[in-house]
Amino acid sequence: LVAGRTNQSLGILREAVTVDPGHSGAAQVLGRTLMSLGKPAEAAEVWEAVARVRPDNFAARLQLADAWQQAGRLDRSGPHLIAALKMDPDHIQTRFRLAMQYAQADMHAEASEQFREVIQREPRAVTAWLNLGSSLMREQKVPEALTAFEKALEIEPGNGQAQEYARRARALLGPPGR
Repeated sequence: LVAGRTNQSLGILREAVTVDPGHSGAAQVLGRTLMSLGKPAEAAEVWEAVARVRPDNFAARLQLADAWQQAGRLDRSGPHLIAALKMDPDHIQTRFRLAMQYAQADMHAEASEQFREVIQREPRAVTAWLNLGSSLMREQKVPEALTAFEKALEIEPGNGQAQEYARRARALLGPPGR
């Protein structure tokens, strides 16, 4: 970037990406610059061009997901997380992000499925256990949610959030033997 000449620099980068949309270096710089300027939708459009030319570009898919999420477009973010997971099904952070997006969109069955996938790959992920329990609570699956919260407590006994969530789940279930 030319110091003090952001617009000129953006113009040069846009030209480079237009000439060669698959040139991920120019697209990276342009996309990140647009993100830093608070223009996530414009950054997403840059990375969309890269993804069209190089659909197997894992980094572009993640950047697209980030940009669309920051632009408030989970409907456009999620498919890129799914595409990235097809390339690397064991990428835990991406799977966790997809699960969180499902939860945010009130798609709790889908969120629960993805949190289970995270836990299968990382059984000691307390945050995944807590989020699984929360999604199960929203699905009205209180006994399963309690099990998830208790698992989080097995891993991290002093976790106040897990203690509170487990207490709430137990209260909903009532006294044992009821």
